[in-house]
Amino acid sequence: MTIAEMDSGVLKLRREGKNQRADEIAELVAAILTDFGSRVLAMDVQTARHLARLGEITYRQPVGLPDLIIAATAARHGLTVLTRNISEFGRLGVPARDPFSELPADI
Repeated sequence: MTIAEMDSGVLKLRREGKNQRADEIAELVAAILTDFGSRVLAMDVQTARHLARLGEITYRQPVGLPDLIIAATAARHGLTVLTRNISEFGRLGVPARDPFSELPADI
């Protein structure tokens, strides 16, 4: 999901004529996939089931599908999400840290 969000951002920047910034982010995505491609987690059946449970928890105040996918992936694999959107992930009960203010102790 994170790769999809980054690619969407690149496409939006290109549509807006911000090609230099689009190129920079596209290079970042390519580097991430080259250096960490084996660690990119796929959406699978178990993650989808986590997603459904998280969606049910927040049905009164829905969370966007991209955040649900990221949260479900983290929950399924016992990971902490690094995000600036702490409140959204906190509502989902998924460990989250703001990488601009504090990093988890094991990093």
